[in-house]
Amino acid sequence: MTMPYAHGDSPLIPRPELTLPALRQAVATVVPSRLPEFFEDLQRAFVRAGDEDSVVPIRMFYRRWGVVVEVERHPETARRLHAAERAISSPDPAVRDRAIREAGEIVCAAHREVAAGSGDGFRPYGETPRDVTEGQSAVSRKAAVSSAGYGAGSGSGWPRSTLISES
Repeated sequence: MTMPYAHGDSPLIPRPELTLPALRQAVATVVPSRLPEFFEDLQRAFVRAGDEDSVVPIRMFYRRWGVVVEVERHPETARRLHAAERAISSPDPAVRDRAIREAGEIVCAAHREVAAGSGDGFRPYGETPRDVTEGQSAVSRKAAVSSAGYGAGSGSGWPRSTLISES
C-alpha cells in the first residue's frame, strides 16, 4: 500500500479549521482555481440545507472542502492524486486499477486526517476512520474519491461513468 503522504511532503499551510472563513482562505491559497467551484458548492449546500431542513448538507460541504484542502496543501500528494486522476482514462486496465487504488488511498487518508482534526466526530456516511480504508472494493474507493470533491464535476477530468457503481 502506498503511503498517503510522501516523505518530505511538507504542508504549504497549516490544516484549517472546518469553518467558512478558514476554508475559503485555504482554498484561495492552495488551489485558487477552484474558488468558483467552492462558492457554487457553498450556495448549493445552503439551498439544500433549507430544502431539507437539515444542517447535514452544510457539514458535508465543510468536510468535502476540508478534504480538498488536506490533499492540495501537500504538493507531492496533490501531484500524485492528479497523476492518478489522469491515469484513470488509460486504456490499460492494470493502469486504471493502480490509479483507482492510489487515488482512493490518498483521498481516504485525507478523510481520516480531516475527521481526526475536526474533533466533532463527524464521519462521511457514518463511517469510522477504519471503515474508510480497510476492505474497500475499487467501487467504494471511487465513491470516496468522488465524495471528496475529486471526480465528476470537480474539474478533475474523471468521466462520470467512472464514479458510478459497477453493480
